[in-house]
Amino acid sequence: MQIFINGQWGLIAGTVTDNALNVFCQQLFGVDNYDEDYYDSFWVYHQAPIIADTFMCDGTEQRLIDCTYDYVTTQIEPTDSVWLICDVDGT
Repeated sequence: MQIFINGQWGLIAGTVTDNALNVFCQQLFGVDNYDEDYYDSFWVYHQAPIIADTFMCDGTEQRLIDCTYDYVTTQIEPTDSVWLICDVDGT
């Protein structure tokens, strides 16, 4: 997952609540549920930096950036990024 914060695109890593994943899918695709999420992705190495960690949402937010999160100031391995599949067809 990537997000634009403080003028920079970067990856999201670490803890992301179910509500945050749902907010992300709602923002992008208009669906309020996700199908799968992955952590510690091993099949690809990202060039983008990790800039946000520990997203906490209560589910009422319109955008992921409206949730509470930690801005990353130290280096985190790109393999700790969060992957998400949104359930856009309702299955």
